[in-house]
Amino acid sequence: MNPKTWLGLVLAVAALAAPGRAQDVKVRAHLSSGVVKLGDQVTLVIAVENARDAAVTQMPDVEGLQIGALQGPSIHTTESWINGRRSRTVERTWAAVVQPVKAGDFEIPPISLSIDGRPDQTRPMALTVVADLRGEELGLFEIQASSTKLVEGQPFSVQLTVGWDKALTNVNYVNMSLPWWGELPGLIEMEQAPPAPTASLIDFVLNSNELVKVERLGDREVRGRTFVVFRLVRSYMPTRSGPLEFPDSFFEFGQVDEQRGFFRTERRKVETYFVQAPAFDIDVVPLPEAGRPLDFSGAIGSIGAEATAEPRDVDVGDSIKFTVEWSGKGNLEFFTPPDPGRLEAFDGFRVYGTTESKAFDRRRVTYDIAPLSSQVHRIPSLPLQVFDPELGRYTAVESNPIEIRVRALENAVSLAPEEGEAQFGADVHDIVAQAAPAPRSGGAGGGPGPRTLGGLLLAAPLLWLGVRTRVRRRGDPDAPLERRRRRARRVLARSLASATDAKQQLDAFHAFLAARTREPDQAWLGRDVAAFRAEHPRGGDLTDESAATLERLFDDLSRAAYGGDGRALDAARIERAASELIGGGL
Repeated sequence: MNPKTWLGLVLAVAALAAPGRAQDVKVRAHLSSGVVKLGDQVTLVIAVENARDAAVTQMPDVEGLQIGALQGPSIHTTESWINGRRSRTVERTWAAVVQPVKAGDFEIPPISLSIDGRPDQTRPMALTVVADLRGEELGLFEIQASSTKLVEGQPFSVQLTVGWDKALTNVNYVNMSLPWWGELPGLIEMEQAPPAPTASLIDFVLNSNELVKVERLGDREVRGRTFVVFRLVRSYMPTRSGPLEFPDSFFEFGQVDEQRGFFRTERRKVETYFVQAPAFDIDVVPLPEAGRPLDFSGAIGSIGAEATAEPRDVDVGDSIKFTVEWSGKGNLEFFTPPDPGRLEAFDGFRVYGTTESKAFDRRRVTYDIAPLSSQVHRIPSLPLQVFDPELGRYTAVESNPIEIRVRALENAVSLAPEEGEAQFGADVHDIVAQAAPAPRSGGAGGGPGPRTLGGLLLAAPLLWLGVRTRVRRRGDPDAPLERRRRRARRVLARSLASATDAKQQLDAFHAFLAARTREPDQAWLGRDVAAFRAEHPRGGDLTDESAATLERLFDDLSRAAYGGDGRALDAARIERAASELIGGGL
């Protein structure tokens, strides 16, 4: 057994023996408010998602704060809809009352937990306790959601507008206290629209411990006075039904003095003002079951489609880059694009694979297709099943059909079908032997005799086989390894559709990689990506980004298959990675 194979087996056994947890376990903690008046109290909430077992092992002591007894856990089960697939989430929550006994700025250290037998911690939390909340008339703080009622998977945005009276010329400190930031369950933050080239961006302190860029809007009239105004926008997608609760938020601004020492800088607050944005909820409802198409893949929103194709004047078997771009307001990053290879309307084409790109407002997928015969005259519309929240129903968004011209190849009929498809005749790369014309009687010199003609007829198949074998040896793209390589993406999609756990997904992904690299199915067991790039002929074609994607997916699949509870990963993520790897040179 060679060293690499032995190392792979050792790693697999070690992973099976190691106590682990599912890759989607999440630990969160937040306060019901990041700012509180002395004499009032706040609630500390701890939440753990998707753990088999969880317990809080130690609560911190903070001088100036009285942290009450921990209550819980309460267990809540929900279902999520991501990329056309349902997943189940189990959440455990604990709560404790925090009562301040003096004013000041406090940090609650990380809280210790045991998650599936392993130690874990929450993030630290900041709490500001003040004797008096003053500044409402001098400050501006508004939080507006684009919608207060959504369906699962429907993107929405939250806009924060903050500012202060321009007459306050000594403001040199700001802090946005947003206890919900990064801590709301069942939310995925989406890619943000890039700022305008002329936008003025500055850093604001967020939750006392990080920085976030906000856009300066200039001076605005607010309540009859001139304010300096700033804006922050974030977009999210809910993955489960139920209320999204945004607790009270505060905008703190004022003046601080800095005393610079040799080793550190001391900051002392001189004037501090607070303005509050009240709590609000967003109601998320389940996607309706009535009318849901069987091929619904999770697309939600007001989406349009446009298709292009290049080239449009081709021979039978020539590659056409068929590109469909979906745009509009929707979850463009998260649905599974339709597969033309599974649609009857595309029976006249061979589908080899896809590449795709994403932006905050559009999704572009390029399908590599080839017409199978000269009887094909157009690329049909490609339908995407979408739930439109504005219409309140499911609808099919179809790309425009595209006219093409396909010329027949001389001495060839059509492309050879893939395994399991209907037979279309000889492969375009095959040489079709032509029978010799019958001899004409009575001609001068005569034609070939019966023996000569018989010999020619017997030699023709042998000649054809010899030429065909030579073509295959010289790299015929329809050779068995090449056919397996071209089918790898489609075979992976079918395998993932039937996979019930992470181990089956990992096996399917190993087989996909082996097909793309023309190796046995087990070639990728325990393989190191960096070593593959250095030693394998196809490894040098992989981009750094594609190699990083491969390493991350391997890690997550291996943890889920061998170190976790075996729960399957999101299949759409694996398919996207496969498409990226193909586009990245694999």
